[in-house]
Amino acid sequence: MAAEERLSSARLWSALERLGHSVEPSDGNDIVGWWDFGSVLFLVRGDQGEILSLLATWRADLAETDYIFAQELCNAWNADHWWPKAYVARRTDGAVMARAEHTVDYEHGVTDDQLDLHIAGSLANFAAFFDELAEAFPDL
Repeated sequence: MAAEERLSSARLWSALERLGHSVEPSDGNDIVGWWDFGSVLFLVRGDQGEILSLLATWRADLAETDYIFAQELCNAWNADHWWPKAYVARRTDGAVMARAEHTVDYEHGVTDDQLDLHIAGSLANFAAFFDELAEAFPDL
């Protein structure tokens, strides 16, 4: 059985490289990557750096008139799926965006296999959610 080790930005970088993902640094120790569906921000947070949060943003901005419908789609997704959490948010400039998020607490450590699984599973589920949005908003 592989040993559980503390989460760190270095371990996250290694996992993303091991999985073959092209990513780059973002603010501070954060990491960002782009996929067909949009972008993902990889965050290591918590007092001990024990929390991994993956925050995905869909590639398309929504019209203000689409806010309620998009919110209903997110609510339906959240009711039918364990993860990722889906929601609609506004940027500081007022643009409407769809997001999905998956956060895991590794207070007691994490193996490389677990980290790889959580990253791969999150990316696959982000893609599935954003595919549903693309079907609902075919013009975007």
